[in-house]
Amino acid sequence: MKKLLLTSIIGVLIYFQGFARDFLYEYEGQILSYTILDEEAKTCQTNEDCDYFGQGQLIIPSIAKDGDTEYTVTGIGDNSFSNCFSLTSVIIPASVTTIGNAAFRDCNNLTSIKILALVTSIGDYAFHGCNSLTSVTIPGSVKTIGNHAFSECSSLASMFISDSVTSIGDYAFYRCDDLTSLTLGNSVTSIGEYTFYDCLGLTSITIPASVKTIGSHAFYSCGGLTSIVIPDSVISIGEYAFSSCWNMESVTVGNSVTTLCDGVFSSCSSLSSVILPNTVISIGKDAFAECRVLTSIDIPDSVTSIGDRAFFECPDLSSVTIGNSVETIGESAFFRCKALTSVTIPNSVKTIEDRAFFECSGIASLTLGNSVTSIGKEAFFRCTGLTELTIPNSVTLIDDRAFAVCEEITSIQISNSLTSIKESVFSSCNHLTSVTIPNSVTSIGKGAFEYCVRLNSVKIPGSVISIDERAFLDCTNLTSVTIPNSVTFIGDEAFESCAKLTSIIIPNSVKTIGQRTFSYCHNLTSVIIPNSVTSIGHEAFSCNMNLSIIIMGHNVGIISEKAFEYCPAANIYITAQTPPAVLDNSFSDYSGKLHVQGEAAAEAYHNAECWKNFGSPELMSVPTDMEINMTTISGNPGDNIQLTAKLIPEDVSLPYIFWTSTDPNVATVDSNGLVTLRDGIASASCKIIAESLYANGPIAEVTMTNGSGIDDMYNESVESNEIDFSAPVQIFNLQGIMVGDNMQQLTTGIYIVRQGRNVKKFAVK
Repeated sequence: MKKLLLTSIIGVLIYFQGFARDFLYEYEGQILSYTILDEEAKTCQTNEDCDYFGQGQLIIPSIAKDGDTEYTVTGIGDNSFSNCFSLTSVIIPASVTTIGNAAFRDCNNLTSIKILALVTSIGDYAFHGCNSLTSVTIPGSVKTIGNHAFSECSSLASMFISDSVTSIGDYAFYRCDDLTSLTLGNSVTSIGEYTFYDCLGLTSITIPASVKTIGSHAFYSCGGLTSIVIPDSVISIGEYAFSSCWNMESVTVGNSVTTLCDGVFSSCSSLSSVILPNTVISIGKDAFAECRVLTSIDIPDSVTSIGDRAFFECPDLSSVTIGNSVETIGESAFFRCKALTSVTIPNSVKTIEDRAFFECSGIASLTLGNSVTSIGKEAFFRCTGLTELTIPNSVTLIDDRAFAVCEEITSIQISNSLTSIKESVFSSCNHLTSVTIPNSVTSIGKGAFEYCVRLNSVKIPGSVISIDERAFLDCTNLTSVTIPNSVTFIGDEAFESCAKLTSIIIPNSVKTIGQRTFSYCHNLTSVIIPNSVTSIGHEAFSCNMNLSIIIMGHNVGIISEKAFEYCPAANIYITAQTPPAVLDNSFSDYSGKLHVQGEAAAEAYHNAECWKNFGSPELMSVPTDMEINMTTISGNPGDNIQLTAKLIPEDVSLPYIFWTSTDPNVATVDSNGLVTLRDGIASASCKIIAESLYANGPIAEVTMTNGSGIDDMYNESVESNEIDFSAPVQIFNLQGIMVGDNMQQLTTGIYIVRQGRNVKKFAVK
């Protein structure tokens, strides 16, 4: 036997019994240093100041002598043999009960340990970095295995953990690459964080029914594991506990788990089968992210939330059942689950977060529950298999690009609770031919329908105030668009390259026409610019080769550069008495005829820069009066009333009538004078204005009173508790505005419900 030489620095350690003392003792040719633990009990432990110069086997005696006094060796102290690089084997006697922290840390050549003791605890880092250690026998007395106890013992092949062990510390077997066989005793209650992290050789493990908690990253990157059964005793599984177990094929989760934490089974690229119990309430972020062969998942009714990226890039996931308690589907939850063909969002769901079903290109059928209130950014972006879309009336928000590049959608029915169609929401829906925009919408955002190349007609309701830039850019099949007189703003490029538009009437509410708003509309033959417009932007109507009639109202003051460039032989009719300011290149062709109102205007245009290039203007015939069929109207919510007006004489040069409502929230009017009294207004009034293009033309005003107020509603009805909600009802807010016909659509507040002559006030909490 080769000798072991240890030297020590004698120190004085203070314990509650008195003064501790160090001593040296030679045993079988080996000199070891000891610290007395208890003078009365005659116990000691190896101390922490040892330098090993020899090599070979270390035998720790059960008795150490200091002179004539014998001390029982009960412990191996902290760091006692750390960094003893030449140590190959250790025998620990039966008297030892504790192995201290880092006791044998980084003994790189240590191959075997025999523990004869009644050891109850193995300290933190006790055998950390003993990368030559192949086997360890742990006695049945051990109760706890400390943090990092055997971490990075890369040659350790097997481990039997007896029934006495109750807890296994964090990182205990971290990166034990060669560990292939592991038996956990039936008393283990907790498996710590990172305990078996990167144990690449581990092929199977049975988690005993005693285990209650599994720490985060506990089995992370255990690439050899093929299946796992988590017993009913387990109440919590930490984050990424089984992440990156790439050979894991099946998982059964026990009936006591309530939360699947973040990343718990992420990147288990062979996982094809998962059974979730009805106890699970939430599925955390990345829980099953990148489980590439997972084909189906049943999310039980107990689950209330699906976390961000929960099923991120599960390309083989073809079937998912979302339980009836789920309220939130998190950001990127089903991102690029391209095999999904059908998705039913239950009525419990309120929020679909950003990119929830991003690039789920296989979805052909989508059912949205009637409690969904918001659909996040890019939620269904590039769901190219989707052919039709109905958005329930509960939805109040559809965020940017939510349904962009859904190339196969042919028709869309939009929620009548929506107030704004946001940026690029339906852009590049190449097969979209029709869309119904409800009266609730007040704005159409940037690029909302851009590149919808098959969209052929759009009726914009009288509730819309703004059409933002690029809203209908490159809608090359758009032949007809109705812009209501509620619109005050049309953004840059809003209708650029709508090549099949033949005519456009800009409502008498728009003040400016932006840059390239109607450029490259090659089939546009006529345009009417009303009195409300004061400026025409850069290239607003450029490159419209068939534009032959341009009609401008009397308030146009500025026509920007290239506004009508490459519009050959256009005939211009303008009622402005003072020539608008133009640049040399505002028009590139002057072969058309200019028509003005009155001799004075003719003289002014004939002498004005650029305008004079049209030659001598022709005079237009103007009206002397206007007649209207009604001057006062009244009605009930939803009524339609047709107004007509005519100019006298009727054969004037510009026989156009523009209709405007002073309050579209009360009543709207289309370009033909059809007045619609808005649903939901109990008592209100507004004016409907008819106006011609001529500066001196008459203005007709119509005063409209719409229905009865809340007080009148009670006066005319009977307060009753006998409301049958299964039958049609009308629901009003306290301002008398009708807000719906379904209680499930309502937010918190006080409401009035009316059914026939029965009326009742109620609260929604």
